[in-house]
Amino acid sequence: MDRRIKYTRMVLNDSLLHFLEEKDIAKITVKEICVNADVNRSTYYAHFSDPFDQLKKLKEELIHDVTEFTLQIDTTRIPDGQHQYQILKSLLRYVDEKRHIFRTLLNKTGDRSLQEELLQILGEKVFPADRSRTSSEDERKYRIIYATNGCFGMFYHWLMSENPISPDQLAQMMTDYTQTV
Repeated sequence: MDRRIKYTRMVLNDSLLHFLEEKDIAKITVKEICVNADVNRSTYYAHFSDPFDQLKKLKEELIHDVTEFTLQIDTTRIPDGQHQYQILKSLLRYVDEKRHIFRTLLNKTGDRSLQEELLQILGEKVFPADRSRTSSEDERKYRIIYATNGCFGMFYHWLMSENPISPDQLAQMMTDYTQTV
């Protein structure tokens, strides 16, 4: 994607996030997004049809970026017994860099689809299929649901906290609590 296009989308998305902190998406207008971003309405409409479309694309882009990030984590060099911790630490550091975006989207939009997609990524990357256990596939699925939802609860609390612990500390706590998965 061209640098100018990336920049334009970035300032428009920053503007949308700014307004999402103040009010519901249904009350945000294209005009105020454009004025705040110092972008013409015609430029806005070249990228998005309305604020709902913009929010949808912002979430899709975020999920795509998280997925791409997790694919780049090289687990082959991680010592046995450290996979969960290292992957969680990497993911949490990534989220910490984009804390404002995650915090706004998870707290202000009321859309559970983002949470569900993050849970799926977490489950697939952090708790990959381990066939060495003697439990049934159904039992394993329930363990993963339990662990990912618990981790997400901890993640959400950390994300919304004004004085959060470090990503490394949270990763260690999550790893300690989910060792049986």
